[in-house]
Amino acid sequence: MKSLKIKFSFILCFLTCIILSQEQDSIIFNALKTNNDSIISATYNSIGFNSIFSNKNKALKIILEGKEIAKKANYDYGFIRLTNTHGIYFDVLGNKDSANYYFNESLNLARTHNFKDLESKGLNNLGMFYWNQVDFNKALSFFFNSLKLEEEFGNIKNTANPLSNIGLIYQEMKLFDNALQYHFKALEIRKKHSEKREIGLSLN
Repeated sequence: MKSLKIKFSFILCFLTCIILSQEQDSIIFNALKTNNDSIISATYNSIGFNSIFSNKNKALKIILEGKEIAKKANYDYGFIRLTNTHGIYFDVLGNKDSANYYFNESLNLARTHNFKDLESKGLNNLGMFYWNQVDFNKALSFFFNSLKLEEEFGNIKNTANPLSNIGLIYQEMKLFDNALQYHFKALEIRKKHSEKREIGLSLN
């Protein structure tokens, strides 16, 4: 009986993966029909990112296809965003050198093309990268630069993420007064903008 349950669970999981894969292919097919570079790129980026955590081989295939399409269309914004996701892919795999390469490539391209939102994301992802390497001072440097960039452009809502990450780094460093200071700042911004999920993260 136990063996049958295990087999059934495996079959159900396998069928679910097939269905999800077919749905993703259908979404990409419909996006391509729009001939809209922004929609196509966003679709590839979204599916590529989500696939990193469920089907790594497919994730890489989607990311590379998306980058090639964006490059051919001269759609710099989409190419840079997918390059950033390319870095996340390697970071999740634990391939430090490749993750660092693509995060820095994304950041440099964002700065070259003056895409401030992508520059902030690049800084934040490099902060996460160095956090994973237990290099807290470098992580803090990138998070503070991301925070500064968002503040300069008046993106107060977007400051909550780097504020929260700074708080978490100070926790790792056992600088608890500093940690609380930044966690409370992030919490107040999230309350102001009624971000329920993020409020929960701050409270946690």
